[in-house]
Amino acid sequence: VTIQSLSFTAVDGSAPNLDGGAFIFGSGTQVNITSCSFLRFQANRGGALFMDEGGSLDVFQSNFNFNQAYNGAAIYSKSPLRVLMRSTFYSNKATNFGGAMMAEGSVEISGCNFQGQEALRGGTLYTLGSFVNSTSNFYGYSISTYGSGIHMPKDSNYSSFVNDEFSGNRGNVLNTAGEVFISNCKFGGGGEQTIDATYGYGVITLTGK
Repeated sequence: VTIQSLSFTAVDGSAPNLDGGAFIFGSGTQVNITSCSFLRFQANRGGALFMDEGGSLDVFQSNFNFNQAYNGAAIYSKSPLRVLMRSTFYSNKATNFGGAMMAEGSVEISGCNFQGQEALRGGTLYTLGSFVNSTSNFYGYSISTYGSGIHMPKDSNYSSFVNDEFSGNRGNVLNTAGEVFISNCKFGGGGEQTIDATYGYGVITLTGK
């Protein structure tokens, strides 16, 4: 399934008690979304997009603004989120987990901007799988009790951050039970930012500046 160069805006809040406010993709589906925007959707899981297991989801140069869900305010994926590239997430809100996204599989992010997300756990991302991230910005007061940037509750989690910027967030930027590799990242710009590896047996490796 390919969806390209389209804008989607919810009418009357879409479906707050169902999954996937804009789209729900069934088991085994291969999905590519390019240059699209999703505005003001609501759902139980995946305010804009819900991806079932056994498939894959690639997202390029797309925008997710003012979406809401119980888990995964913009995206909820039970399959690998293979590529999330040059996309923007603004002011999305999850009541429970994943202010921008919740993922049960692996996640790879590159060149994205996250601003003003909110969730109980994982202000930007709550993931049960491995997480690889490169050159993205997490800024503008993402709010969460556990992990205003990323929350990874499984001790088998592995995450890598290279050339990222965390700015103006509140609380623990990273909250992990697994292993984290951080290289040439910037933390600053206001807000009280910490890294917490005490949840379980987290191990953090820092390199670079």
